[in-house]
Amino acid sequence: MLDLKGILEKARPSKDESSVLSSTSEEILSRIKSYCSSNSISAEPMVVGSLSKGTNLSGSDIDIFVVFSKDYSRQDLERLGLKIGHECLPGSKEKYAEHPYVSGYANGIKIDIVPCFKHSADERLISSVDRTPLHTEFIRNNLTDEQKDEVRLLKLFLKSAGIYGSEVRVQGFSGYVCELLVYHLGSFTGAVEWLSTIKGKATLGDVSAIDSSSPLVIVDPTDMNRNAAAAISENSYYTAIVTSRCYLDSPDESYFILPESQGKSAYRERGTEMFLITVKKPDMVDDIIYSQALRLEKMVCNVSSDSGFKVFGTHMIVNGNIEILIEVDAQYLPAFKTHMGPPVISENALDFLKKWEKDPRTLRGPYISGDRLYVEVANENRHFPEVLISGLSRKNIGKHLNPLKDSIKISRINHGDELEILSLYYGRRVCRSHAS
Repeated sequence: MLDLKGILEKARPSKDESSVLSSTSEEILSRIKSYCSSNSISAEPMVVGSLSKGTNLSGSDIDIFVVFSKDYSRQDLERLGLKIGHECLPGSKEKYAEHPYVSGYANGIKIDIVPCFKHSADERLISSVDRTPLHTEFIRNNLTDEQKDEVRLLKLFLKSAGIYGSEVRVQGFSGYVCELLVYHLGSFTGAVEWLSTIKGKATLGDVSAIDSSSPLVIVDPTDMNRNAAAAISENSYYTAIVTSRCYLDSPDESYFILPESQGKSAYRERGTEMFLITVKKPDMVDDIIYSQALRLEKMVCNVSSDSGFKVFGTHMIVNGNIEILIEVDAQYLPAFKTHMGPPVISENALDFLKKWEKDPRTLRGPYISGDRLYVEVANENRHFPEVLISGLSRKNIGKHLNPLKDSIKISRINHGDELEILSLYYGRRVCRSHAS
């Protein structure tokens, strides 16, 4: 029988880790309070997120919000927020999301110091981060200590499946969504059983005030007009459903263990061609760059298929570089492509005939097939890298990636090449314990 209590003991921070987290957060809080008092700043720091709610996993970060009076302008909040962060967390770096904040380390623990405005639940928010303290208060008041441990199990379960986290690179279940699932469904098992029964879109709470196309709608109890699950992609949603069904069919500890890095994997002969598209990652916050990297991945697929290559799949990783693997049917396009013209009875038919009869690129035709005119013309670019570079040059791939178009590198993956992205591409699957 599966020992969930034993799994929980491994997921929950140890006493020593909890002690370090507590002392470190208190130290930073004290610094911020002292700085605000000395500089007559009307702001109060508070620990938010999973640590403050008692739902954090081992190895968690510390999130500290500096809650400002609404008497401050947004410009002053951002300026003072950065000043407080740098003064109270030496060596911190500025990062940018909806507005700037600082991130750094103390006692080996990653710490974010984020400014926000003070709000009550019935007030209109100035920025989205302002609701985080409301989330913290709601969970602390509405989950028992036992349910908080159930949240930890659910987080670990979803993390093992690769779908925990609302950031753009994951598009999965946030910590707050995990907490709301346990709030509504009582426990980890209740949440997994509910997920396993879903056959389409699903809702939790009174969704009458929400018009959403998301596959999962969970009403935010601190804002009845907001879908707390809006960041969850279809892929993550259906992965949760299938993984829940697999787990309930045969509960196994592997569903709570993070998959080990598969390292580098060598090219496998599949009768296809694989290429690696590489561009340097701009020094921007991950959510911004990852959104544009996803756009680039989509453009790579679109340009490839529109040009005549058959795309079998892609995979992307973002580290120091943005890397996109694409698997296509061939290195080269045929020497010609078929261009479809207008219907024979169309008023444009004669213009089409006159144009292509004299065009030096015409290899065959114009001719009639069925009720339409066609012509076969020479392919100017045939080699995949040339076709892709040419196509991308005319596309908008994002504000921060457009200036880097000339530096995009495309290389063919050959027999014997060992790449991490190959390992990730080959290793995509759900329900590992059933597939192994």
